[in-house]
Amino acid sequence: MIFNTAGLMDTILYYSSQAIDAIPASMTAVGMLFFQIGLNFLVPSGSGQAALTMPLMAPLSDLVGVTRQTAVLAFQFGDGISNIIFPTSGYLIAGLAVAGAPWGKWIK
Repeated sequence: MIFNTAGLMDTILYYSSQAIDAIPASMTAVGMLFFQIGLNFLVPSGSGQAALTMPLMAPLSDLVGVTRQTAVLAFQFGDGISNIIFPTSGYLIAGLAVAGAPWGKWIK
């Protein structure tokens, strides 16, 4: 509620669409993927990501001229890629702890 009332959604959509429009049309979906990966660092929960980012990704896809299916794919790929890289992913860190592998070694 505060997110919409404060105008944060419009601000984020405006600046992200400007950034994505600056790249070639063939790379627009990749730009949306990197936007999603950046948001996934802040919100590691899958359901939390969906609740926060899908109201952003759907209008963003309309603004930059890609289908909403592409926005969903950017969400899914961004979630999957970030969950095997970011140390904010709980089950990645738990799995590495069980395996006895430090995160730095995992990234290399």
